[in-house]
Amino acid sequence: MTVLFISMITASFPVGKLLDRIGRRIPLIASYLLMIPATLLFIYGNYYTTLLAMPLIGFSMLLGFTSSQAMFADLVPTSQRGKVTGSVNFFAYIFMALGGVIGGLLYDTVSPQLPFIMSAILAIPAALIVIMHVHEPKPEDREA
Repeated sequence: MTVLFISMITASFPVGKLLDRIGRRIPLIASYLLMIPATLLFIYGNYYTTLLAMPLIGFSMLLGFTSSQAMFADLVPTSQRGKVTGSVNFFAYIFMALGGVIGGLLYDTVSPQLPFIMSAILAIPAALIVIMHVHEPKPEDREA
């Protein structure tokens, strides 16, 4: 876990600069696609591959969180951000709780690897949704 957090800390500023240079959509897609091999390395690897997987997972999480938050700021008008943030958080926490319960049940009853395998598999449709339905806002559409 230390390797995960060190990689996230050291990559924070470069990722922020990357988002400003190339936009938010590509890093968001990359975060989903990077999570697939990182998760598989974590599940099926040994000590050394886990040391490789954890920075990949951290980088993937950093790309995803940073790009989605930046895109959120670009797309939601300032006057609506409080309401939209509250709604998004409300539903996100509900689904995180459900995911924790379902993941725990799958871990205990079926296989300890299954929740991780499912997260890697579900990254594919998530990336496809972003590819097909999420579009970078034009600079003139962004709020200053």
